[in-house]
Amino acid sequence: MTCNYIEIGGRVNDVFKRNIIVTLDKKQEAINNQNFKDTYSTIYRYDNKKQDGANIIAPMYIDLDIDNLEKDFEKLKRDVLLITRKITTMFNISEDSIQYYFSGSKGFHIIIPYEIFGIQPSRDLNTKYKILAIELKSYTITKSVDTRIYDTKRLFREPNTINTKTNLYKVQMTLDQIRNISYNELLEYASTPQELFDVKAEYNQKAELAFNSLIEQSKERQKKSINYKVARQMLENKEILPCIKYILQNGAIKGGRNNTAMALASALFQRNDDKEYIEDIMQTWNNTKLDEPLPQSELQATIRSAYNNVASGRRYGCTAFIDMGICVKGCPIRRK
Repeated sequence: MTCNYIEIGGRVNDVFKRNIIVTLDKKQEAINNQNFKDTYSTIYRYDNKKQDGANIIAPMYIDLDIDNLEKDFEKLKRDVLLITRKITTMFNISEDSIQYYFSGSKGFHIIIPYEIFGIQPSRDLNTKYKILAIELKSYTITKSVDTRIYDTKRLFREPNTINTKTNLYKVQMTLDQIRNISYNELLEYASTPQELFDVKAEYNQKAELAFNSLIEQSKERQKKSINYKVARQMLENKEILPCIKYILQNGAIKGGRNNTAMALASALFQRNDDKEYIEDIMQTWNNTKLDEPLPQSELQATIRSAYNNVASGRRYGCTAFIDMGICVKGCPIRRK
């Protein structure tokens, strides 16, 4: 199975533009033609142009993002080292199999080639990566690992492109550089593009076994925490779950507009198939509950995708809302 499609996006005349789907061999040409100021592409690659429901492949990615980089720089560096130590021991891989980037803004990206784990394209790879990110976050000092970025359309800044808010580039680094660099030296280093280099991406059987074991153990723990009998009863009665009420009242968490909108629309369609009615709810929610509303074209596409997903039997349940970090205390579905 070949995943040969990717989405690119970026800022053009102060307007963010995305949903440009191209094949990998046309990626750089398309980026050049768009003349982006800030340049992004999806971390995932797809086996067809329709991203929703496509099989996906990507390296494992961890984003450490902190509000005050200057103040907490040394703590953040220690977290990079802690995560590296955990990854290398947990999966029996070497440091030279891991890529590191300064993001150009408030933190670091850690990238591990999927080939090491023997990972094949699938529809749920993003949920597996989120499980690992949550596990790694528990070992950090700053808790700066962003676990909200594991939707299948996640955009990542392109290496050696500038962040126009900071005038710094996303640049590749070695672990030794991160270990020894000062904050001011980092600013100097990221003021220009830097050399890119590959890392070892060889299959490791021990890494594959450890990865699969971690995912299965986490899923089993999650299953035990959900009362599926109560969930089915509430769905049959078309009751709105506390997590859905929370989203309707509070909007979406920062960085999670698209994923939250998809989950909300899907949950609403599971209870009412009146497209016009659901669209009115989504429009009101988008315009009144989001600090930065989704563009109309994007919202409409999300609503259509949610409707089609529910019609074909693909639904958002408790696991999806737990993964998004939205689980309301006192919900009758969660076991005590």
